[in-house]
Amino acid sequence: MPAPLIAGSECNEHPLLTAASLLDGFGSAVELVIDDGECRYGQPATVVSVSNGSWSIVRPGVVTETMIGRLASEVFLFVCTGNTCRSPLAEGFFRKMLADRLRCREDELADHGYMVLSAGVSAEPGLPAAPESIGVAARHGIDLRAHESQPVTQRLLEQADQIFTMTRNHRESILASYPHLGDRVELLARDGTDIPDPIGLGEKEYEQCRLEIDRNLKIILGTLPLPGGKL
Repeated sequence: MPAPLIAGSECNEHPLLTAASLLDGFGSAVELVIDDGECRYGQPATVVSVSNGSWSIVRPGVVTETMIGRLASEVFLFVCTGNTCRSPLAEGFFRKMLADRLRCREDELADHGYMVLSAGVSAEPGLPAAPESIGVAARHGIDLRAHESQPVTQRLLEQADQIFTMTRNHRESILASYPHLGDRVELLARDGTDIPDPIGLGEKEYEQCRLEIDRNLKIILGTLPLPGGKL
């Protein structure tokens, strides 16, 4: 399904653990029940009110406020070809920029409502970042040694709120399979040009790639409603 299926349970103070208990609580209001057995959670559902783009807990339950905050995070996804050169740089630098602006650690970004990811349209899973990307990033205080490549998947794309590609071909490749994501997928370069792939070239080309990525990330960051003013 392209969106979550949400069932309200305000009228039930007790956990709805079986299909029968669901029907007892909702009766004819439920048109279809898919019964996959008894629910493994023994706590009541969390009731959440959503209004005007924000949410609040009406009644605490099995899903904590912290968990909901993480699930409701704004997700930024950076895409290149193999997810070893350009998009890891974009992910690493943007994560640091966000953390600096929010005055938090990078591992606390999800608690502030943001997630930063990267992937590749032709990536093999589990590959490290290119040594040149690791070196370029390290000179600016960013550690890419733990990076592992991942391919672009439908799940990643559907979860992402903003998707930035390194080239027009990357964007067209995504939209060829998922045309409904047209309003989410855009080029990283704000002038509509491609950011060339430095793979197989020297550190000079990697540093130039980093400069272009960094410059455009700062422009993107400046459009977000974050505290701290412009970079």
